[in-house]
Amino acid sequence: PLLPEPVVPTPMGTCPDLSASGWVDVRVPGLPARRAHVWRGEGPIHGPVVFYWYGTNSNTDEAFWGIGPDNFLDILDEGGLIIAFEHDPGAGDFPWHLVMSEDDDDLRVADELLGCAEQQLDVDDERIHAMGFSAGGLHATQMAFRRSQYIASVVSYSGGMLFPPGPEDVPAPDNPVHMLAFHGGSGDEV
Repeated sequence: PLLPEPVVPTPMGTCPDLSASGWVDVRVPGLPARRAHVWRGEGPIHGPVVFYWYGTNSNTDEAFWGIGPDNFLDILDEGGLIIAFEHDPGAGDFPWHLVMSEDDDDLRVADELLGCAEQQLDVDDERIHAMGFSAGGLHATQMAFRRSQYIASVVSYSGGMLFPPGPEDVPAPDNPVHMLAFHGGSGDEV
């Protein structure tokens, strides 16, 4: 069967300039500004967008190793965009709200920056992905379901799901989740 067309959100605020790699501030009305580290390929953009969510006590630099150096450079060579947000200190013990709560602020910030990328760059709407490690893997799994209207696939390293999203949280239930889930062994609890 044919899958539904990806539905990329429309930005609600003023978009940061995505013309070069670097740090940007993302402003979603009603939320505190969040910083994101954005890497983009040189030349024309029509490559994948990869959101990377890091683990507890880590930072955005984890994206390079979590994606893998060769894969990271391949994504950029394809004209892709890699996005890693700094976490909201208000998220609690873990860097991402959806690890232990129903708060979707992190996803709303991702929606905003994706919408900005759609406006400024020629991103490939059918190749929007999420990856994460540990707490980031838990968050990426939530993103797979809660943003199924645009997420093509997810890779979760030592992640999982502590609580499933309700039917009201899954915007495209007819769009199957494509996922690679890796775990650390029999001692993992999640």
